[in-house]
Amino acid sequence: MSPRVFSAVLLTPLYLHGDAALLLLRVVVGAFLVWGVADNVQSAERMDEFAAFVASFGFPAPELMAPLSVWAQFGVGTAFVLGLLTRWAGVICAVNSSSRS
Repeated sequence: MSPRVFSAVLLTPLYLHGDAALLLLRVVVGAFLVWGVADNVQSAERMDEFAAFVASFGFPAPELMAPLSVWAQFGVGTAFVLGLLTRWAGVICAVNSSSRS
């Protein structure tokens, strides 16, 4: 196999855009996380609905856990968009997401 074909098969030219792809992914995911909880942050009624939803699955202290989950997701999304503490934000995102499944 020629080096040119081998390079095309491995998509080697795309390595030049790896950082831009990660930036785009981080910003899109962060914006989606913020958008997903914006209504709960802005409205006490929506937060109460979410607390009732959390309670329906038997989570302990839903009045505490629902806002904690919402604000964690909001903070993680903001951190992703701004590029602040992204590794810690990723850990918090994974823990928060795993508690929902």
